[in-house]
Amino acid sequence: MTENGAPVAGSPGQDEVKLGYNTGEEQDKRAALQGMATYAVSVNTVATATLALTVALLKNTGHAEEVWALKWGWALLLGAVFFGFLAIGQFINQLSESNLKPRRGFLEYSLLLAWACLLSGLCLVTVFGFANVGAGSEPTGVPNATVTSVPSRG
Repeated sequence: MTENGAPVAGSPGQDEVKLGYNTGEEQDKRAALQGMATYAVSVNTVATATLALTVALLKNTGHAEEVWALKWGWALLLGAVFFGFLAIGQFINQLSESNLKPRRGFLEYSLLLAWACLLSGLCLVTVFGFANVGAGSEPTGVPNATVTSVPSRG
């Protein structure tokens, strides 16, 4: 080994050292597919968590404004989950084949569509959230306006 950790030509163990580049071998293809599957699961997790959170907090909005943004946001988040599940199915299909091709079109396109739906849905849900900040509460104009009585001494 040299000072920077690179193997010296002809030294024992040179073939065992991986530099981290994609060599097109089976293990590199499996690593690429595993990365895509992890990505699809992450997209599904964020989309379903956002759906659950917005449904849980919907009762706090009172008379909501910009409801169209919430409905389209939900539709896009459901689309992200759908395309994410399609990508996971493609991942399983790829692993069952003997000839792995991580650069297969449908797998990549379904992940791209899932990502686009997720970002668009999050943006629309954010628009709805900003339009309805404080919509569920009725301000009194005076902070902590409670009437207190002082007991008389006498």
